[in-house]
Amino acid sequence: MRLIFQNLPALTLEQTSWQMAGINNGKGGVVSSGQTEKANLQFIDGKLQGSSGCNRLFASYQINGSELTIGPVGSTRKFCAENDLMLQEQQILQALKQVRRYEIRANQLRLVGFYGSLMLSLKQKGAYFGAVLYFVA
Repeated sequence: MRLIFQNLPALTLEQTSWQMAGINNGKGGVVSSGQTEKANLQFIDGKLQGSSGCNRLFASYQINGSELTIGPVGSTRKFCAENDLMLQEQQILQALKQVRRYEIRANQLRLVGFYGSLMLSLKQKGAYFGAVLYFVA
């Protein structure tokens, strides 16, 4: 029996499902709550799609190196009974408007705005490790 250690392929913006980990609150801080992980984003062929935790989000985007331009962001208009979900949605929509570039490090996606401010922090959805360890008989 052999033990094999294999690194997973490097994450890319467009080939990964991203789960929200932190949201710029518009007051100089990046915050999270029990609702934060309900939000997610996916970047697929110039189309951003995802969820604020309640409503669906959608937009176009363009990549130029590490620069990221996100077009006007739209969303469905369902009422979210939990008040913090409505606030979270507003913060996500506002943060997406300010994104200017992205960084991927250690299974984390950082969407960065003007002057280097962190707007959104996301993690690879459903992932916990950057490598796979398995046995072969």
